[in-house]
Amino acid sequence: MTISRAVPEGIVAARTAARGVLERFDVRAPEDIDVALFAATYGAFVTWSDTGPEDAHVVRVPEGALIVIRRDKRGTERARFSSAHEFAHHLCHPDFDAIARVHGEPRTSGKEFRIEREADAFAVELLMPEALLAETCAADRPTFQAVADVAWTFGTSLMATGRRWTELSPAACALLESKDGVVSRVDKTAAFRADVARGRTLDDALAALHGATLEWADVPETGATLTWAWHSAEWERPKRERAAAG
Repeated sequence: MTISRAVPEGIVAARTAARGVLERFDVRAPEDIDVALFAATYGAFVTWSDTGPEDAHVVRVPEGALIVIRRDKRGTERARFSSAHEFAHHLCHPDFDAIARVHGEPRTSGKEFRIEREADAFAVELLMPEALLAETCAADRPTFQAVADVAWTFGTSLMATGRRWTELSPAACALLESKDGVVSRVDKTAAFRADVARGRTLDDALAALHGATLEWADVPETGATLTWAWHSAEWERPKRERAAAG
């Protein structure tokens, strides 16, 4: 039995806000997604800095807001996602004092975690709109190469794109993130029923994925390893149907 969980109201609102931006700019293709232009239209201007403890942050100024990105991240998928994330704070979280605490100090409250999740949800929908990805993610053979092709097309990281794929795909696929041989995060579709969870050793997790196609990629900047696991639509058919088909 699959247990469905209601999507938090704040996440729904963040996704709706992102879709509103996409609609305002009549986005019909990946090349139409210009985060700096979108943000500037709403009074938030992307700028670059040589200093700062984080990759990005947003600050209020009399004219609106500045989205400050580390200069050494310029041109990277990380900077693109960070720009969209900070744009979300400007648009969806007008309490800039709270945002400053989130970026400058350890997170100490549920509210701070919540608004970060909402900003991520906004960024994901803005950069990888469901309307543009849904058909691609419905492929019967969700290979890691297909995920990589989408990442290249939309200018997003392989990790973020893999997570998005598991949100949209009806196929059986999962993305495992691990570091030092321990699984730190698992994102999977409802159709992927293997028992894998964070905190397990990667070897134990892989043993539970018997029968799945496994593909790997390293993330040099974080030292993480991505494991992409998927089953074809044929594999997912009930055993009795496969047997009847001969």
